[in-house]
Amino acid sequence: MNIRMLTSLILLMTISKRGLGQTRPEAKAPGEQFLPPTPASAANGPVVFEYSREAGPDQTFFMVGERFAGDVIAWGPSASKPGGQEWKPRVQLHKGAYLSATLPEQAPDGLFLVQARNSAGFSQPVVLNQPEPWWCGPDTVRRGEITRVFGRNLSRRPDFARGFVYVCKPGQQGVWAKLPQCGKYSLSFVVPDSLAPARQDQSRNACHQRAATQSRAAAAIRTGRDRQLVPSPAGDRRLL
Repeated sequence: MNIRMLTSLILLMTISKRGLGQTRPEAKAPGEQFLPPTPASAANGPVVFEYSREAGPDQTFFMVGERFAGDVIAWGPSASKPGGQEWKPRVQLHKGAYLSATLPEQAPDGLFLVQARNSAGFSQPVVLNQPEPWWCGPDTVRRGEITRVFGRNLSRRPDFARGFVYVCKPGQQGVWAKLPQCGKYSLSFVVPDSLAPARQDQSRNACHQRAATQSRAAAAIRTGRDRQLVPSPAGDRRLL
């Protein structure tokens, strides 16, 4: 049967207020919620065109855009606050369209929402270390069979030894699948026995749909029409 992965891989925390990676109906994540604040972006605030996809504690990320003022804030995991906390990256470089900053060494590793700020307000947030499934296969599987997923940050940082895959049919409640193998760039999951057979033409593999969506988003941001967060173009195997 064909199945659809509507949320692919989720860390122990999930973003609950920004609508990223949600399913219909919404799936309950296996860990605590990630609760970043939602400061609105300003009309004349900074614009981020491109940025580093990964950075851990005491590591530096890079952003390219316009209207930078050398000020950056981040919301990330916290050892004492379940919803996360604000962290102040140390700006290393601010020159015209370029800005780089280093995450605090004492911050736990995980997902970080980053916003640049100037006198007018905030940029749209960008997300560091988010799971990026690029493609998976085989396209057609049966219950109990193994499917492999390829991408980046597919399992929980920093050791990438634990991941999560939510599998469901379109518009229906799903289940968290068993994962016999986890890693940063690939993982495997077992198609749950609880999923009933579906018609072959009823659904397509969501990895392929996500790839098309990401390619369109990447094209939009290159022309400056889309200020939203966009992942790397899916299926770019040079990144593996």
